[in-house]
Amino acid sequence: MEEAFIYSTIYDPHTGAILNQYAKTIYANANGHHLKWLASQSTIKADDIEKRQGLTGLYRKIDKLGGQVFHTQKGLRITVPEQKWINWKTMSPDSHSNFTQVAWAQMNQFDQVAMMYALCKGQLGNKTIYLDFSKDAKHDDFWISELESMRNYVTELAFHSGVYMQYNPLVYQELAYLNAPLKQTPYPDWNKELHPKFVNFPYSDLTIYWDDDNGGWYIDNAPTERPPSTDENPCSKCSKPYHTRAVSTRRFLLPSRIVF
Repeated sequence: MEEAFIYSTIYDPHTGAILNQYAKTIYANANGHHLKWLASQSTIKADDIEKRQGLTGLYRKIDKLGGQVFHTQKGLRITVPEQKWINWKTMSPDSHSNFTQVAWAQMNQFDQVAMMYALCKGQLGNKTIYLDFSKDAKHDDFWISELESMRNYVTELAFHSGVYMQYNPLVYQELAYLNAPLKQTPYPDWNKELHPKFVNFPYSDLTIYWDDDNGGWYIDNAPTERPPSTDENPCSKCSKPYHTRAVSTRRFLLPSRIVF
């Protein structure tokens, strides 16, 4: 399906922008650019699928609750309407589960390690909190239920103590005086940045390359596969040993050039 999509869009000048956006998405995921934005951590250098999926799910749940996510120099900052806290006990089972996950993230947003490990792996670094969620902990098939119970417990504690009413004001106060927005986008801006030379598509294993002279994408339809020698480094974007193009590539693909 991906192969058909690429061929149909790269040959059609009216759908070139769609291909360009898809290439941006694949490229941003592969090199960690999207995860860097999701986590609001400028130090991330590589993708982590588990973390990216965990954060994407968290964003979706926050949005469903009417909350907000702020990208800051100190990491993610989350707000949730207080009314959702007041009504959380009356939610449906699925909504209840989603709320406790968002509440956990809101309570731990000032400790990125605790927030991320709990969202993705049910671990809290090397600390033991009520239950053993350390990296070396041995869990049975019900460890997800253990984590759910833990989230329910701390949510109940925050609710009955009234401490939940302090979360949003703390975020707003920090944003006003002690923190600054993170100037980053979810996808690279190729109007301001250099295009990557190659983008590899994982499902079809097709590779497209950017031609600087003509300002457009071409399909790299003549890769030569061989084990890399000691003086050859793999491509940082698609992990192929290296890329070559047949002389005839452009002749066969002249109709496919897309200019942006």
